[in-house]
Amino acid sequence: MRLGTLSLDDGWGALSRGARMRAPWHDGAVYSLAHTADGSLVCSSGADGVVRVWDVTRGELRWQYERPARHLLASPDGRLAYALDEAFALWPLDLVTGDEPDRAWAPTRRVPRGARHDRAALSPDGRWLLPSCGDDRGGVEVVDLAGRASHVLEAPGAGELYPVGAFSPDGRAVYSLGGVRDGRSGRARNALYRFALSDGACDEIRALRFPAQSGPVAVALHRHRCVFGGRWMVVSEGRVLLRWELARSEAASWLDAPLSAMGRVVTGDRAFACTFSNHRGVAIGEHAAGALHTALTMPDGETVSTLSLAPGEGSLYVGTMSGRVARVAISDGDDGLR
Repeated sequence: MRLGTLSLDDGWGALSRGARMRAPWHDGAVYSLAHTADGSLVCSSGADGVVRVWDVTRGELRWQYERPARHLLASPDGRLAYALDEAFALWPLDLVTGDEPDRAWAPTRRVPRGARHDRAALSPDGRWLLPSCGDDRGGVEVVDLAGRASHVLEAPGAGELYPVGAFSPDGRAVYSLGGVRDGRSGRARNALYRFALSDGACDEIRALRFPAQSGPVAVALHRHRCVFGGRWMVVSEGRVLLRWELARSEAASWLDAPLSAMGRVVTGDRAFACTFSNHRGVAIGEHAAGALHTALTMPDGETVSTLSLAPGEGSLYVGTMSGRVARVAISDGDDGLR
């Protein structure tokens, strides 16, 4: 698996063969990128308070919304994009008509300490929103977007649940990471919790066991970048990436990144990508191989602000601090770029 050449020109990076975006960049950093399920549209939000929706095939701007958004989510049916603003309120954007319906949801309780906008998630059926996941009281808030009602799922005895989590691939449960103290030793340990959305029941899947060389990760998981993607969970810690298959109790692989991988990490069922801590490069790998294969260095003066894997995982989209967006093709080997 390797990356194509990253080119940033006086327009937009090529989003498909022969199609190139010719429109203003964002005025300031690109905050978020989101794709419709079929990959035909890509949405971008930036520090300029604008959301743009691009037709990937034609290389044209489809819609533009004056909507500040720290994070974007696309509905599974491709009809809506959701903009999560600074206050964690959710605003729907109609990708068919270009309209902006009324606000879908706003927090009714305190936003958890350490919550990050880019950790919000939609369930696979588009019904449920996970705004920021766990809090320090052992609860996870989920939002029923159809009924515009929020529910708090509780894990008895769990202690603090970290503000990082995800929906299960079938959409019937929520995973959350948490800290709990061992009753005999008094030592803190990390555990993975699963909440059933049907009745709110919670199961502690198991304690997460780390390789011996993992050091501080085992006791300070909430400080580090942790994301879920389908069956996988990836944690970044310095120059190391830990990877789990959720059905397993031990780390599936231990990866040495070419540089510190403390930046943003994105995952899919097949591929994952990360940025270096200085945000001057991108690395990509395969879950099955458990290895980072290639690294891409940003042009002088450019730093990465966000990443997104396109549906099908044949392309990686890179947003920069200067407001540009580029598409990088992913290859399976030496047989040419997709």
